[in-house]
Amino acid sequence: MSTSTYHVEYAKTARAKCNGPNDCPYAHKFDKNQLKLVNSFERNGMHMNKGRHWCCVTPTILKHMKDAAPVGGLDDLEEADRKRVEECIETGQLDAESLKQRPPKEKTPRKRKSKKNGDGDGDGDEDDAGQGDTVAADSDDEDDQGKPKKKPKTAAPKKKTPPKKGKGKKNTKEEQEEEEKEELDEEELDIDEVDG
Repeated sequence: MSTSTYHVEYAKTARAKCNGPNDCPYAHKFDKNQLKLVNSFERNGMHMNKGRHWCCVTPTILKHMKDAAPVGGLDDLEEADRKRVEECIETGQLDAESLKQRPPKEKTPRKRKSKKNGDGDGDGDEDDAGQGDTVAADSDDEDDQGKPKKKPKTAAPKKKTPPKKGKGKKNTKEEQEEEEKEELDEEELDIDEVDG
């Protein structure tokens, strides 16, 4: 079983990625000198470090930090950050100041619906045809120009395979001709249904 240790530090460069939740407010990128938590552990014989922004730390991680060995790097932090980290570990929750570090999510504007046909004024005239429910259809069987609508094509039924012939039986010439005639009749019916 692997043991993990926690270390709090400032990001030395802006190259590392946050391994926090999917909704990381910084788009998983660290800024230089930004407060981060590093989880060091060993997996499959390899030493690994996973870092996350301090504001991306979850209550579960804070609980593990409280139960684990002492957190490293606290002595290297500024006094205000050190007190804040210690308080969060004790309470098991991020404080208001840590949550303030999370920048507000940018709201993306909704896309407007494009006007496909007509002027879109909704007055129900001909130029609004195709604009949803503004123009009522005359009937289901005919479109706007009086032409009957085509029925949707249906898949042709699967052909039945003839029963397997017994080993000792041989079809006579008449039986073979009759089977071929039936197959041709079925194919003609299928073609007529698709065309009609």
